[in-house]
Amino acid sequence: MRLLEAAGIAGLLLCTPHLFFPAVGPEGVFAFVLCVATLTIACHLWFEGYRWQMAPAYGLAIGLVLYECMHWLWGLHAPHLAGVAALVFVLAAIVLCILLPVFRLPAPTGPYRVGTQSRHIIDGSRRDSFSDDPNSGRELMIQIWYPADPTARKPALAPYRDRRITALKDAHFALVKSNRIVVFPDGRIARRKFQGNEDYSSDAAVEEFVRTADQEVELRAQDARFVLDTLEHLDENDPDGLLTGRLDLARVGIFGFSLGGGTAAQACWLDRRFRAGLDMGGMIAGESAKQGTFAPFFFMFEGMYESFPYILGSDVFNVAPPPANGARLNSRIDNSSR
Repeated sequence: MRLLEAAGIAGLLLCTPHLFFPAVGPEGVFAFVLCVATLTIACHLWFEGYRWQMAPAYGLAIGLVLYECMHWLWGLHAPHLAGVAALVFVLAAIVLCILLPVFRLPAPTGPYRVGTQSRHIIDGSRRDSFSDDPNSGRELMIQIWYPADPTARKPALAPYRDRRITALKDAHFALVKSNRIVVFPDGRIARRKFQGNEDYSSDAAVEEFVRTADQEVELRAQDARFVLDTLEHLDENDPDGLLTGRLDLARVGIFGFSLGGGTAAQACWLDRRFRAGLDMGGMIAGESAKQGTFAPFFFMFEGMYESFPYILGSDVFNVAPPPANGARLNSRIDNSSR
């Protein structure tokens, strides 16, 4: 638990003995402890941010204040009922906060901070089939991570996960501070979903899935090439002055998981500026499944990913042909765990 969370819950827990035994100890002490606990929870909400796991503590603080007011104004007296309710609410808050904690990530081991920046780029030479506007260019949101100046003043840190893309179970991840520095945040979020149906109930369904996979990896490989083009322009002249002359574009690799792994293989077929690739449990599709790649390629496969339709009948040992100098790297790890 975070500091103010723990302090607020501890204060509420100290209030429960007086509810069971109101004759023991002065009434003023209970009122004082309750005020301190309520103020601590208010500070927690202001400085640390609310989370639903603390809802029992929020409700208990409000309930105890109302109970105390009614006790003084109208003589309401239900010690055992109030004590049991308070104990249940406190224990519920403790259990929820322990089971779903706001954890602390380990600090980077290197000498630099980690900066991150999102950018919106548009490829005007291609039309975006997913856009409502048939004349719009292909739009992408990319995120860049880079070593930041460790001597700069302490900046705001990016959340471990944006609250807007969390569900009830993982909403507390938005309160976890990452080690990434927020630079020029624009607040936009890009969401994508694979357009295929993954229905293998018939030969026609499998063929449709394969066609969709081919289209997806070809589209995304073109996206990867455009991103690399953009990085070259930014290395020459970044309007923000962040990346100019700082990128080593002679040693560019690409990796991905699932469909992103197939995209990595396709990108290594499409553009020889990608010098190496890694596929982590992703299907092979597009031209790379038939013709291989032009760069050393590494596969991590597990179980079904070694069978049709994921590799489309390809021999993964021959996807990456040896380059002109005779060197070759085309390895595979079986039964890898992720």
